[in-house]
Amino acid sequence: RTFTTGDTNKLNLLMFHDSFGLYMMPLISEHFNHSTFVWTGAYLPDVIPVVKPDVVIQECMEMFIENMPRDDLQPSW
Repeated sequence: RTFTTGDTNKLNLLMFHDSFGLYMMPLISEHFNHSTFVWTGAYLPDVIPVVKPDVVIQECMEMFIENMPRDDLQPSW
């Protein structure tokens, strides 16, 4: 789903979410120029170049955190 406020001074959002995100959509979207919401349990990096967001949020219920993919980046310290 997408929402647009028409305020080009605001940033663009891409949010991956679960069912809790449905309740957050109207509250979050008013703070962005263009908001794109993707209902999925996965982080889909291929969507980012298509949407070209300024901000990316991945929301998931705490009980599903163990199903999130691990970050392959090594700490720099």
